[in-house]
Amino acid sequence: MTQIIFGLVMVLVGIAAFIVARRARSLMLAAAKAERERTPDTSALTATSVGGAIVAALGAILLFVSGFVVVEAGHRGVVVLFGNVSDVTLEEGFHVVNPLSSVRQMSARVEKDEEAHQAETSDTQSVTVKVITNWRPRGAALGNLYKNYGPDYANKIIPPAVRESIKAEVAKYKVTELISKRPEIHRNVQTAINVWLNKYDLDVLEVAIAEIDFSEKYDGAIEAKQVQEQQALQKEYELKKTVTEAQMAAAKAKGEADSKIAEATGNAESIRLNAQAEADGLRLRGEAQADFNRKVSESLTPLLIQNEYLKRWDGKLPTYSLGGSNAMLMLPTPDAKK
Repeated sequence: MTQIIFGLVMVLVGIAAFIVARRARSLMLAAAKAERERTPDTSALTATSVGGAIVAALGAILLFVSGFVVVEAGHRGVVVLFGNVSDVTLEEGFHVVNPLSSVRQMSARVEKDEEAHQAETSDTQSVTVKVITNWRPRGAALGNLYKNYGPDYANKIIPPAVRESIKAEVAKYKVTELISKRPEIHRNVQTAINVWLNKYDLDVLEVAIAEIDFSEKYDGAIEAKQVQEQQALQKEYELKKTVTEAQMAAAKAKGEADSKIAEATGNAESIRLNAQAEADGLRLRGEAQADFNRKVSESLTPLLIQNEYLKRWDGKLPTYSLGGSNAMLMLPTPDAKK
């Protein structure tokens, strides 16, 4: 619009200068002719008229060029005529428009919104969630967005949508569940933001939960809890170590006792077996001797006995003293009946 106004001013100024200069030159020439004087110098007026014509021509050119517009790559053109926003947006490239209208360049590229929002969990713990949203406007809807929300429509639509979606979703979980259920929270938040922005002809490409920061009070409680858990684990380890050492000592003592019992049992069994073997040996020897004696006794006959007696006789006759004066040789003979 500024360009158009400037062009109109140039055209009017040029035309006025041309007309005034031409009129002044005509008057000067007419006065000189009436007084029969020489022709006056009108070069200045001629130059003024020529300059006015040039200015008017430049203004006309400027007015003509103002009807041409080039929409930049990745943008759409929103046409505004006397405050009225056209429903038709211009695509990228060259366009011819009403010289009296203005064209606002609106980005149709993928944009990024990155903000941190506070929310409360179901157990009233405060957390700060940093969300990154990649979105893009629908080109055909940029005219309505510009008309209803202005050129900074994104700041009026996206932050409230993200903030309310985060608060509604985080309120479903306890603070201890935020980390373990993060994929579920991310999925639900993205769906909620997409539904919200679709009402404004904005497409959500991706939503990322970059960070989840807990309050200092909760962080202190978590740290204290971790310290207690570590202490409890240390005590549990020490208790298990003591129990294990006691079990090892008991097992060692039992093993030594069992070893001694086994050794004593083995010694006793060895003694018993030795005694049993010795007794069995004596018994067998006695039985063998008795059997031998029985067989010898059964095999002895009077003749054999006499024969044995003769084998052992040294040839000397026994001497018996009777009354101290005489000796009589007696050779006993075995009893045939024996």
